[in-house]
Amino acid sequence: MKNQLMLGTLALAFSFSGATASAQVAPQVPPQVPPQVPHDTTAKTEAAKADPQAYELLRHAQSLRESFPRDFIGFKAELACNDNGKTATGTLDYTTAGGVKFELAGLSEETSAWLKQELSSLLMHRRAGDFAKGDGRHPLTLPADDHSPLGRQILVNDKLKSSYRIHSNGQTAEVDRTMGPERIVITILETTPTSPGKFMPHHFVMNAFDAKTNALLRSQTYTEEFARVENVWLPALRRIVTAEEGKLTARVITIRNAQLHKAAATAQVGQGQ
Repeated sequence: MKNQLMLGTLALAFSFSGATASAQVAPQVPPQVPPQVPHDTTAKTEAAKADPQAYELLRHAQSLRESFPRDFIGFKAELACNDNGKTATGTLDYTTAGGVKFELAGLSEETSAWLKQELSSLLMHRRAGDFAKGDGRHPLTLPADDHSPLGRQILVNDKLKSSYRIHSNGQTAEVDRTMGPERIVITILETTPTSPGKFMPHHFVMNAFDAKTNALLRSQTYTEEFARVENVWLPALRRIVTAEEGKLTARVITIRNAQLHKAAATAQVGQGQ
């Protein structure tokens, strides 16, 4: 249950956020604040007046995130998973129409469910979105500048009480959200440059706090690597080190030898079936 909540929150965070420049400090965080948090009042959300500067600042930051080309339909690859020392290898097949499918022998039911959701989140949120239909549809505002080294804060004023920080380099630095009983904060520490002017996260930290007491529940450090296959940047590795309840665990997903699906080939397979 905890893993599913973490993954769902992480998916939200990256579906709304941009990326930061390689070897540059620029965190990322998702916010939703419970009813009694100062800026978490329905009245304030409904009364918020959109700020054009906030809109452009967040729109530009999100435009810097590397995404799949419009004609991308999927890929197949070798897949490996190391769940805190328990390893499994197999194959991965992803299509934008059908989602994630993989075959790995020896995984527990819990690990298999975690892996599928992790891969789905990682791949689905690399797809391009329409800012105007996402965060842009809300009345974005700029609170008083607190001169944080993480950058200027932007309040989304949505039902999730989302907020961002935009680094001085123009990229998303932080996303902060409260998901049910947990407040999740994601901070990007380093990114990888991909296409000209585009970036993907390389190192980031996700901290989960109790939404009521603000006690730290767990801390997770992520490392991600990417590989270019033709004109597409695909995930090659995701490593997650989790500190929770006095224990450290590590999980690694590795994707190798990826081959892109071609539209004609996919159509023929569909007709053959």
